[in-house]
Amino acid sequence: SVLQAYSGMAVANAIPGGIPKRIGLYVPDNISAIYAAQAISAALFERCSSNQGRHVEVSLAECCAAFQSGPM
Repeated sequence: SVLQAYSGMAVANAIPGGIPKRIGLYVPDNISAIYAAQAISAALFERCSSNQGRHVEVSLAECCAAFQSGPM
């Protein structure tokens, strides 16, 4: 709930009258998991081609902000 309020997801899902509403089903966690899977896949692909590892870091707030920046 705090992350949804911090990233603006609750405001984007507001009910009529402008009252922010929390999105259910742990949406920020699922979004971050998708971004993490993509980052891990890219790191593994690079390791296969360059034989060097990478550090993967995923932020819940950044993933939620990136998810909302797409076209609606």
